[in-house]
Parts: sequence; C-alpha cells; structure tokens
Amino acid sequence: MSFKKVYIVCFLVIALLGGIQLYQQTQPKTEGQLREAVQKAASENRLTRLEAENCETRPLSEDEIQQLNEWSGLSYKFSGQWCALTKLSLVNKGISSVPVVVARLSHLKDVNLSGNKLTEVPKALVNLPDLSILVLAQNQLETLPESLGVRPKLIVLDVSANNLTELPQNLSHGYHLQVLKLAGNKLSAFDTDYEGFAYLWYLDLSDNPITELSEKLSYFPQLSEFKLDRTQIKTFPERFQKFKRLKTLSVQDVPLVSLDQALCPWVKNSDVRQKFCAQHADNAEQKPSLEGKQ
Repeated sequence: MSFKKVYIVCFLVIALLGGIQLYQQTQPKTEGQLREAVQKAASENRLTRLEAENCETRPLSEDEIQQLNEWSGLSYKFSGQWCALTKLSLVNKGISSVPVVVARLSHLKDVNLSGNKLTEVPKALVNLPDLSILVLAQNQLETLPESLGVRPKLIVLDVSANNLTELPQNLSHGYHLQVLKLAGNKLSAFDTDYEGFAYLWYLDLSDNPITELSEKLSYFPQLSEFKLDRTQIKTFPERFQKFKRLKTLSVQDVPLVSLDQALCPWVKNSDVRQKFCAQHADNAEQKPSLEGKQ
C-alpha cells in the first residue's frame, strides 16, 4: 500500500473517531442540558435535528411560532425553543384565552397563568400529557372541566381567587393530586368524590362561604395541612378526629361554636386556642398523635 493511501486511511479513521466523540459530547442528557443545547443551536441556526428529536409531532410551523409569540409576548424564533419548554409562567399579562397550538408543547409540566382574564380552563392546557403543576389563581373561572379530574400526572392545582361555585365530582380521579388550593371562591360546600384523594396533603378552602364539612373528609389519609380561614364553619364532624397525619389546622375568623379537644394541638390560631383549648393554650408546639383514636 502506497504512503498516500495509508495517509488517506489514517485521516478517515481519525475523522470518524473525532466525529463520534463530538456527537457523544454534544448530546443533551438532562432537561437542563437539553435547554442549553437548544439555546446554543438556536444561536447557530442549526435546530433541525433537535426539533425532530424533542417534539412529539412535527416541528411547529412559522405561523404557529408567530401565534405563540404574539400570545405570550415572547420572541422565540425556532420550533425547538418552544418544544423544549418544561415551564411556562405568564402572570398578569391580560390573557383571556390560550391558543390550541399550546397543546403541542408536550414537554410542558409547570404552567402558571395567574392574574389573567381566563373565564374557563383552556382545553390546550388540560390536554398537556405531562402537566403536573397548574396555577390559574386570580382569573375569572366559574367552573372546572371534568377532564381536569383525570389528568394522571397532575400534582398541584391552584385555582384560588376565582368565581367557582362548585367542583367536578371526578376532581380526585387523577389519584396523584397532592396540593389543592381553592381559597377565595364562592364554594358553599366542598362537594366532590372524596375517595380518590389518596395523596392529598395540602387543602386550602379559605375565604369560601362553606357552612359545614362532610365526614367523608376523613377519607384523606395524607392530609397534613388544612386551611379554613374566614369560612362559615361552626363545628367539625366527629370523624374529623381520625386524621392521623394532620399537623396544621387554620381557622382564623371562623364562627366556631365548639371544637373537639383532640384537634387543639393542630390549631394555629391563638384566639381559637384561648377560647376552646385552655389546656393547650400554652403548649402550641405539642403535637400528640391521634393514632388509635376511633
């Protein structure tokens, strides 16, 4: 083999090994690396391969990108920048609707559209496959869709300060909801299918005209923080004592006429403790277990 041929073969081998190493080094392995790769690729105008790898469907068209930019106030130029988003926060933007194309942003997990003008939960958000955190506080919502109750990955739902008068019966059917914020609505009752809230540990019903609580609340085995400030509750159901993980019970400015002594260690409001929990008034930090109380 001539020297020239040997030189060519060596050159090709070196080029091949270098290309493999470069490819391995540039492949995003985590969400953070993916975001960095998208941003870097955007600056270098080479998003074609990233779009194909990280969009669930075809890349967004130029019209869809323009629609998203006009709606959000952002200025992304490439489909890959939108497709790689995992978190979207557009607070106090005067938004009254959400374009259907948002449903194609299949990597979105955390959406915050607080302080806008939404009158209903947009279908585009409900259809996001990986949605785990949805914050729609301080809008103008009057109802929640039944479809919201079957989102399998939804963990946090905040619809505080809206105009809700009732809840869908299947709100708990996702089974993974852990935090539910309903404060500042027009709910006269917390009436939904209770048995599905197996993981719910935080529930805020403050600033609602609720007058009584169902004994079915005892179906919430993980509930540890329960807020009822400025509601119209006068008494607690007897089965309420069965909460075994309760750590905080907030009842500020609530017209209680009685309170079971077993709940006193969890009451954080000093005026309520002084009125109903004389033996616990000076020991606010003590939290004896309710384990075994039936």
